[in-house]
Amino acid sequence: MRSFYERENLKKYGKLLVGLFLCGVGIVMVVNSNLGGAPWDVFHIGISKHLGIQYGKVSIIMGAVVVLLNIALGQVIGLGTLLNMCLIGTFTDLINNSGFIPSPTGTLPLQSFLLAGGILAFGYGTYLYMAQGKGAGPRDGLMQVLNRKTGISVAIVKNGIEVIVLLIGILLGGKAGIGTIVYALSIGFVIQFLFDRHKIDIKALTHAKLKEEILSLLPGGREKRP
Repeated sequence: MRSFYERENLKKYGKLLVGLFLCGVGIVMVVNSNLGGAPWDVFHIGISKHLGIQYGKVSIIMGAVVVLLNIALGQVIGLGTLLNMCLIGTFTDLINNSGFIPSPTGTLPLQSFLLAGGILAFGYGTYLYMAQGKGAGPRDGLMQVLNRKTGISVAIVKNGIEVIVLLIGILLGGKAGIGTIVYALSIGFVIQFLFDRHKIDIKALTHAKLKEEILSLLPGGREKRP
């Protein structure tokens, strides 16, 4: 029997929120490097050009589509999945609007620093929030379930997904830069290194189910353990 409000559980959600915030930091750093956005951004922009709807709506729709695909593949959807979908964009906007992270042009060393720092921040944020076992975001959930089903390393699976969506995005008219390619070929290795460094096997990482977490939020709510 476990209540949502137990200290250890609240600490996990605290770490999850920090992880999502770091993902937001990473996104802004990559974008502000002016060396090219992340592959999924190129993909979403390409789709938006053909469907005639705004980028943000495409991102939400594709997130929902990937969640449904994850469910079909047997991936557990948790409260962390919903928090990922709702908060990363919110954190990204807050960080971007703060003006704290510069957006240089024509200064390659600083641009490269922002790109590398953004990749590392996003990678660590992904590791930190996923390691709490509260549910992976749509794209990270796809990475985990494919890793589990194929036995192919997280690095190869994640990079493979990024490269595929990048190529499709370019074919649809999305614009990519050198930073986009660097991101696509490196983010999977960063995430793999962090999970290995902390001795966590992502194939064996389980997530609390959404229904159970929501029920444990209610007064007197409890999660039954076997």
